[in-house]
Amino acid sequence: IFIIDTSGSMRSEWETVITKIQKILITYPNLEGIQIINADGQFFLPYQGQWLNAARKDRKEIIKKIINYPILSGSNPMKGLKKAIIDFRSSDKDIAIWIFGDDYQTPIGPGSRRGNTVTIAEVVRLLEKLKVKDELSGSQSRKLTINAIGFRTGLTENGRMEFALAMRELCERNGGAFIGL
Repeated sequence: IFIIDTSGSMRSEWETVITKIQKILITYPNLEGIQIINADGQFFLPYQGQWLNAARKDRKEIIKKIINYPILSGSNPMKGLKKAIIDFRSSDKDIAIWIFGDDYQTPIGPGSRRGNTVTIAEVVRLLEKLKVKDELSGSQSRKLTINAIGFRTGLTENGRMEFALAMRELCERNGGAFIGL
């Protein structure tokens, strides 16, 4: 599952985003399915409770859709991450999540939609709860891995640092890697 910040600042790195996604897909030639979600939890392609086909010809179409994706998202991947975890976590499949972003912004001030924001702490609690369920069910293998790639294009140094720290923590707790470009 790719969770991609599609904000204006990330658009300046869109070619690099596409290249990194293509390299990840080449690295995993035997995927059973793919899904792409923006940072706000919206699916890039129509979602009907199914994975997108991961065959080579379908991957090319998926990449075309990502290249031309018109919707701007916020710079907070937590809502998209929560959506991915809830909708796709499975006890019989190994799932890898790749988060692409450059910034971590939370709405502040009058008129902000804070109630609609998912926090890092909320996602960590959800992941910990799921790990306890796995331990109770006796599952020994890791079923969910979180990886992230951070770009240097964020609006503020504070936002970039908060993104990097949050992703490093989530990746470390969930068997993945954080890569800062």
